[in-house]
Amino acid sequence: NSVLKLDSFINEILDYSRNKRMEISAEQFELKELCEEILDNLKYMDDFSTIQVDLNGIKQSTVQQDKVRLKIILSNLISNAIRFQKRIPGHQSLIKISSERDLDITMIHVEDNGEGIRSEHNHKIFEMFFRASDTSKGSGLGLYIAKESAQKIGAKITLRSVYGKGSTFTVIAPDFNPG
Repeated sequence: NSVLKLDSFINEILDYSRNKRMEISAEQFELKELCEEILDNLKYMDDFSTIQVDLNGIKQSTVQQDKVRLKIILSNLISNAIRFQKRIPGHQSLIKISSERDLDITMIHVEDNGEGIRSEHNHKIFEMFFRASDTSKGSGLGLYIAKESAQKIGAKITLRSVYGKGSTFTVIAPDFNPG
């Protein structure tokens, strides 16, 4: 368990470093394929097998953006949804990933029916090393790295959450067309 925690922490540090030093590299890719790749990478997380993932709401198939950074952002959001699922008898944990398009902007929603976030923490969750409770398993870097990565590509992340009901994070990403 300690080795897995350390591995996760090292990967977060590498993501942070990668985001700081890498140039933006826009490419065209399939959003659903990216989400499937992320889920494949996360399948060894604790409790992954107990959660249902719905990708049917991905309407925007092709995205023109920095794939590496978008992967960092979505990986953090999805892994948090897995990590903070409700663990009560009879509850079916669910993550819905959906997207929509408005002109040259893609909005990607990561919605869960997990623990949710207390409203008094909403303004702090993107701060470095912030953890909503002492029992949180993470390092407090994930959402900070996601926010930093989003800023680098001209995107932003919004949150809608009801404590005890779940959260929806929305990544608002403009198409990136270099030149």
